[in-house]
Amino acid sequence: MQRFTCPKCFGQNVDEIIYGSKVAYKCYKCGNLSNRALAMDSRLKLDLGANGQLVHSSVSLLVKNAEGKILLIRRRYYPVTWAIISGHMHIGEAIIEAAKRELVEETGSMADNLKFLFKTAADSRCRTGVIKHKLHVFEYNLPKNTEIVPNSEAQNIAWVSPSNLAAKAYKPMTQNTVAVLKKIGYL
Repeated sequence: MQRFTCPKCFGQNVDEIIYGSKVAYKCYKCGNLSNRALAMDSRLKLDLGANGQLVHSSVSLLVKNAEGKILLIRRRYYPVTWAIISGHMHIGEAIIEAAKRELVEETGSMADNLKFLFKTAADSRCRTGVIKHKLHVFEYNLPKNTEIVPNSEAQNIAWVSPSNLAAKAYKPMTQNTVAVLKKIGYL
């Protein structure tokens, strides 16, 4: 179950308003209209970092097509930036199952051949207000002639060659995406 909280007054009487490719959040307590709200979701796995800071366990997927290009999604929701496939793990969910779920949710593609690459951390504020993310990164080679069906979280998608990932057209990127692409050596 997901509910929204106002980042200004922390009121919980907030509506999500979708118009065209834009999203806004209206708080009926303070009147704030913003492009973001804190999204509280009781399913998400949270850990405590060494300093007591909340940390989300998350998965990221580097999806490649037959030409070796990387799938980037222009997010519709905060943060409205370019990103690789990423998402939070749910409580009790295995890492590989979270990666498969995110792949289906964000692309419509089902896969059993995900390759685990590495774990890393990123400082990246998400819709819930949590800043620290522990990322479990996978690679998925999309079979030839497989169609990508982006969900409502995507404004746009792009297949980008690794040498063009630093191009201005794909800026800004989420901090999670930047952390993964730097670790791989693409940025």
